[in-house]
Amino acid sequence: QQEWTHLGHVVTKRQSRWVKCHEEKELFNTECRQLGEWLSEMEPAASHKNKHQDIEEQALMKIRLVRSVCMAGEDIAERSDRKTAAEVKTKVNELKQRWIRLLMDTGAYKNKIFGMEGSPAKAQIEVLESRVAEVKSLLADPVNPSDDMALSVRLTNISTKEEDLATKLQEISTLSGQDEAVEKSISVEVTAKKTSLTKPGDQQL
Repeated sequence: QQEWTHLGHVVTKRQSRWVKCHEEKELFNTECRQLGEWLSEMEPAASHKNKHQDIEEQALMKIRLVRSVCMAGEDIAERSDRKTAAEVKTKVNELKQRWIRLLMDTGAYKNKIFGMEGSPAKAQIEVLESRVAEVKSLLADPVNPSDDMALSVRLTNISTKEEDLATKLQEISTLSGQDEAVEKSISVEVTAKKTSLTKPGDQQL
């Protein structure tokens, strides 16, 4: 009788664990779909000047969702077989790269608009630096054992490149009466930095 009771407890415990894992996977898939749909909606708007403020405001509200997807993905991958883990990591990385690219694209286009309108180079620097700061703030939260290791790697990488970019932009800010040259220099720099941030080698988990 005791053995049957014990077996019943084991079966119940395993069933509860399975239900919990299933619910977590369903929530993860739902959040991935929500984030993906939002990115698909915002990405085309990044090239429209009058949409930037709306993108920035919505992005601030999506930070919690992005972190939830990253952390849930890491947790699920650790408890899954190799094939499933690879699929989960790929899904999370694709969403993270789209998120970062959206922030960078918005900042790059805004710099171009400011250049066309004849705004000071200093304003261009501040806008681009704010974009980098937004990416950094997303990844700079305290790390805990269940956090996505890729976030830590990404933070280190972005911090280094932010310093690099800030130095370059300070040099550009000393220029005067050369709006076209400033815009071109910033455009090249943004493209180089964005490419570096999204290189596959920087995504290792």
